[in-house]
Amino acid sequence: MDWKYWFYHVKVVKNAKYLNRNMVSWRVMSRSKAIRELKGEETKEKLHKKNIEIKSRSFKAIAEESPEVYKDIEEVVNVVHDLGISKKVARLKPLVVIIG
Repeated sequence: MDWKYWFYHVKVVKNAKYLNRNMVSWRVMSRSKAIRELKGEETKEKLHKKNIEIKSRSFKAIAEESPEVYKDIEEVVNVVHDLGISKKVARLKPLVVIIG
């Protein structure tokens, strides 16, 4: 898995706080578990091989935010699109990721 980004139009809903809280559920691994199980150096190298540069204050921060700690963005965006909560606009591939 790697970082992917989507622009999408979110339709106005009455309970916007509900949508904001769901952002947290996109993470499938806690920060502490990511630090224990993942190596920031390896993530940086994997992304570098895909021509994605990553800048961070530490390898620990890279481990905390590695792509593996999040749900597949394609799945998440498709669900909210199919439910009519949002409308997909464009998919982007990052060239640089800055953490911190």
